[in-house]
Amino acid sequence: MLKVYKLLYNQRVFTLTDVKAITKNYQVAKNTIQRLLAKNYIKRIHKGLYHIVPFGDEQYVPDPILVASRLRKKYYFSLVTALQIHDLAESQNIYIASDVNKKLRIYNRDYYIYKTKSFFGVEERVIGNQKVKVSDMERTFLDCLLHLELLGGLDNFLAIGKDATVNQSKLVDYIKNYRLKKLYSLAGYALEQLQADEKTLEKLEKKLGKKVYYIEKKSRYAQLVDRFKKPKLIKRWNLIG
Repeated sequence: MLKVYKLLYNQRVFTLTDVKAITKNYQVAKNTIQRLLAKNYIKRIHKGLYHIVPFGDEQYVPDPILVASRLRKKYYFSLVTALQIHDLAESQNIYIASDVNKKLRIYNRDYYIYKTKSFFGVEERVIGNQKVKVSDMERTFLDCLLHLELLGGLDNFLAIGKDATVNQSKLVDYIKNYRLKKLYSLAGYALEQLQADEKTLEKLEKKLGKKVYYIEKKSRYAQLVDRFKKPKLIKRWNLIG
């Protein structure tokens, strides 16, 4: 029992599968976990997921990023959580792209797992001493443009974008994977505001269609209010702000 505890101590967050890899037997692994729980050496986080209770720290709460990284085998951190891992923002909630749609509540924090078939633009980062998967800066930039409501709007996105290091060529190349004409408009306008290279802007401009899009999703109330305002057309990018 103590052997398992010591081997998993630095990992902090682990699964039944991790214990089975040590004990080499499923039933022994289950029994070991029950004994560790009874001794308060570990605590249960979620079904099949546990964390170490460090020596002298019974109130220990594991890093939510480490917790989230063990919720699904196929995953990557995205949206505001990816910005957080890239040291550009902070987020109370955790956003995970995976192969299912699910919402979990763990340690007073919401974990949003959403289904995607698209796993391009993913890299590894080290959190604590564990490797986790996260969308790279270019993918994160584009994903956040499509969910500006999570950032409090375009102005907040642009404020964050000023501190981001983005490979413009890679970003433009990524857009085709989304199959959304609107994203060429959004990316073009955002990059223009961030003073991107004019050649990059021209590449995006050539991809535009004739349809005009709202920059941000509007609530019903906002739509009613906007009826009494003159919409601002951003002609170059076929956008209404």
